[in-house]
Amino acid sequence: MSGVVAVAGVVAFIVIAFGFVGTFSGWLLRVTPDGWRVRVSALSATLDDFSRGLSGAGRWRIILVVSAISLASWGFESAVYILVGQSLDIALTPFEALSIAAITVLATAIPSAPAYFGTFKPAATTLAIALGVPPHSALAFAVLVHVATVIPLAIGGLVALSTIGDGLVPLARLARTVEDTGAAQAEG
Repeated sequence: MSGVVAVAGVVAFIVIAFGFVGTFSGWLLRVTPDGWRVRVSALSATLDDFSRGLSGAGRWRIILVVSAISLASWGFESAVYILVGQSLDIALTPFEALSIAAITVLATAIPSAPAYFGTFKPAATTLAIALGVPPHSALAFAVLVHVATVIPLAIGGLVALSTIGDGLVPLARLARTVEDTGAAQAEG
């Protein structure tokens, strides 16, 4: 039931937010004094463009494809969380797994060390504990989920780097060049 309420809330938020942007833009232009109208009309045009972009007018096929891909990827992500939980005798519902996955992904937006070290595990551990998982099991769950989601991504990145590009050497040269340029500009 809570999953249905959450989905309904997200849908309501999107409808209200998208509809409000266009309405707010028109209202803003109407109430603006003449002296500010040029500046505000630029803002209003930007808000209208933003609202049109959010509406997806004429792009329903693309929106459906992207939505299907997104749902599938979140489904796979949740499946990883459920399977890792089962390996530790932690029973997670699909909604609980999706909740932990979504919040941990959101936590990775916080600046951290490479591979989200320092943000991923505390978020996953805290959420698992909040769902009733014992603390020691929650930490093991967080570590295993982190490994299960980051290692394949890193391997895939290395494979792509070695097959698509020229490897790490050109990237290291580019990094040194950028670093040297920045140091020269700071000194000069």
